[in-house]
Amino acid sequence: MEAAVTGQHVLRILVALLAGALIGLERERARLAPRSPRGDLPGLRSFGLLGVYGGLTGVLLGLEGVPYGERLLLAGIAGAGFLGMYMPYAYARYVRTGYTGVTTLIVMLVAYVSGVIVGLGGIIEGVSTSIAVTLVLAIKTPVERAVARISYEEILALLEISTLAIVLGPVIKAYAPVVAGIDLYKVYLFFVIVLALSFTSYVIARIYGVKGLVYAAILGGLVNSEATIGSLTSMLKDIGDPWERRGILHSSVVLILAAMEMRASILLVAAAYLFLSPKAALEAAVYSSIAVAPAFIAALIAYGRARATALTAEGGGFEAQSPLNWGVAVKSAIAYLVLAVAVKAFSLVSRGAAIAVAVLGGLANAGAAILGLASAGSSLGVASVIAASLAAIGAAALNKPIYANAAALKRSEYLYIIMWSALLAAPPFAVAAALLLS
Repeated sequence: MEAAVTGQHVLRILVALLAGALIGLERERARLAPRSPRGDLPGLRSFGLLGVYGGLTGVLLGLEGVPYGERLLLAGIAGAGFLGMYMPYAYARYVRTGYTGVTTLIVMLVAYVSGVIVGLGGIIEGVSTSIAVTLVLAIKTPVERAVARISYEEILALLEISTLAIVLGPVIKAYAPVVAGIDLYKVYLFFVIVLALSFTSYVIARIYGVKGLVYAAILGGLVNSEATIGSLTSMLKDIGDPWERRGILHSSVVLILAAMEMRASILLVAAAYLFLSPKAALEAAVYSSIAVAPAFIAALIAYGRARATALTAEGGGFEAQSPLNWGVAVKSAIAYLVLAVAVKAFSLVSRGAAIAVAVLGGLANAGAAILGLASAGSSLGVASVIAASLAAIGAAALNKPIYANAAALKRSEYLYIIMWSALLAAPPFAVAAALLLS
């Protein structure tokens, strides 16, 4: 039997020690935590030795040159030895002391089993199990804090999105028809995506609270730039200090426009990959990066200025109202369907007509315009889809003065919004024109 034991087996036992010790390190930290009632928890040494014991069990079970029956007997004896230590500990902990938690017993079993897996040669599997368990143990405190802040309405909203995406999604994908070249499953998918975005924005607002208009401008631009610019300009009427008012307006308008363009460019790349091809997605990434680069640079400058103003102070911003915005999701899905049908129909007339419809659609909903164009990509061509989508992004930047609350703004402030809308709309239009003319 000695000849069957190799350096590889010794290495496995050492790795099993480390795997068990990793779990023990977290348990040691939990035992030493202030106000912890768990002073009797097994710690680093106990779990490290459990890993070694499991590693020895695995090595004995997998010894080469030894009959299987003998290996099984040796491993059985080692396993019985583990149970001989485990069961008295469980009895003393739960029967004599009345402790009701089961976490320690579970992780003791996992430490031993991880050692067995490593001893059998599954080093990656055993160590990965140990790391995963340690992570689950370590995140207990932040998870408890997060769960304490979650309302039943938020849990219900998450379940609703999960049901739409995971339960109903596959069913609709399997049975949804394709009508006049429009895949109705894609309409449903767009609806779920918009709904998920509204939930995501709500969660971010709940995590960070009311942190100031700089965060609201960025988040609002990512979710709904039209609604954000309207809310922002309405809030300005309550700000009397002209310098503070100017700083808020100047930084937030740029941040809203830049966030909208970057979100739309990401959507363009995703739509090109989903509806067209990986090569089309790569082309879309290159051209959209060029188109939104000026907006990104302007946003970095605006954010830097905002950090020195009241934009980052407490008290401003938008408060989350509802976890799910069903109305926006339904309207967006309808807009996408209508625009997809219009682009499809006009593409039969001429490529120019389809592009014109898409650009006009960008004034109302850039996301719907991009997805409508991508779904009709086979009839328009990749270059036309990318160019028209970039033009739709430019049109979406131009619509901000339409949604601004002019009554709450001074003439110079309204002209400022017009100026930045035009400036940041120009690059997408320019790249689109260059692409069409090339």
